[in-house]
Amino acid sequence: MTTPIPIDLTQFNDKIREFLEPFYLTAFQAGYEAGVEAHKNHVVHIINTSMPTFAAARRFNMRIEEISFVVRTYNCLKRGGINTIGELIVKDDASLLDIPNLGQKNIEEIDRKLAEIGLFRTK
Repeated sequence: MTTPIPIDLTQFNDKIREFLEPFYLTAFQAGYEAGVEAHKNHVVHIINTSMPTFAAARRFNMRIEEISFVVRTYNCLKRGGINTIGELIVKDDASLLDIPNLGQKNIEEIDRKLAEIGLFRTK
């Protein structure tokens, strides 16, 4: 039978900690860096997928004054109660033709100007 060697547990814990600490720190650091990288990638993904939405919302809220319509088209749209691009793109040809003095050539101009900013009206 072997006789147990008396050991100081504090010294034993210190030695174990001393031995394991480099492994723990390396694993912790790798996990931390992977977590930071994953978080960064997640944020970049959110930004990349949200920016088109923000840009589209900006265009919908854009005032018709920001587009260089000819004076006749602009005045007709204002008289028709259309103030933003968002209000304009939901109008079909028939509802635009109901606006006094707004004709087919004005509708063609509207469609051309909207296409320049990447938007299209309901047909």
